[in-house]
Amino acid sequence: MKILVVDDIRNHVLDAVYARTPEEGLQKIISEPWDEVWLDYDMGGVKTNLMIVKKLEELAQVNSILLPIGRFVLHTSNPVGREIMRSYLESYYKVVYAIVVGR
Repeated sequence: MKILVVDDIRNHVLDAVYARTPEEGLQKIISEPWDEVWLDYDMGGVKTNLMIVKKLEELAQVNSILLPIGRFVLHTSNPVGREIMRSYLESYYKVVYAIVVGR
């Protein structure tokens, strides 16, 4: 199973590829198929992964491009950020939540 985790600080007990910035995450998402993409919301300072989900929505809505992603796992401890990301993704991709313990 191919898993990508886009998170600035967490390390999960997953055999996964990690991206530590939204820009790196978007590049990896676009570059190859993924069974799961795990997204945190807050990415340090003022950065968030909102730019990723907005770009994916734009690709789907404007260009009719759906990337080969099995599902998105939102693992943020920010409930508002989680709902914002869900609202962008759920019309095009399967979205689930993971429980976050600590930061």
